[in-house]
Amino acid sequence: MMYSLLHRRGAIIRVLATASALALSACASSPPCRFYTLAPSARTAEASNVSAPAALFDIQSVSVPAEVDRNQLVIRLSETQVQVLENERWASPLSDEIRTALSIGATGRLSGWNARRPKQIGDAPVYRVAVDVQRFESWPGARVISMLSGVFAREESPVTS
Repeated sequence: MMYSLLHRRGAIIRVLATASALALSACASSPPCRFYTLAPSARTAEASNVSAPAALFDIQSVSVPAEVDRNQLVIRLSETQVQVLENERWASPLSDEIRTALSIGATGRLSGWNARRPKQIGDAPVYRVAVDVQRFESWPGARVISMLSGVFAREESPVTS
């Protein structure tokens, strides 16, 4: 009887020790998340000093393919296989990253390009732009392939009297 009680007590202690070890291992730290952006730093993205632009552009929206429309980076491993990198993430939604990168990239080339709303300067026409990213593939250590199309619409100036 005493042996049976000690045997059960030992079994309970082993079960508790194993459960505690499993619980502690579940609390172990996971790898840190790293965040990426497509936009250059603020110093690189300074606007040009041209005072009278020929035209203003306002990027209204950017749509991206469903397979990359997520916070995690998605990379290509082969023609038919992709991998979602759980700890490698975009700093903001990919459509916003592309929109900001396009806006900042064009700022140095075209005065008056604005990420949200262009400031009307003189008689410069305002063009509303919708961008459709049809393909966005990342091949680690090799290349990024993107294919974009856009719709440009000129905003008519209100008639003032």
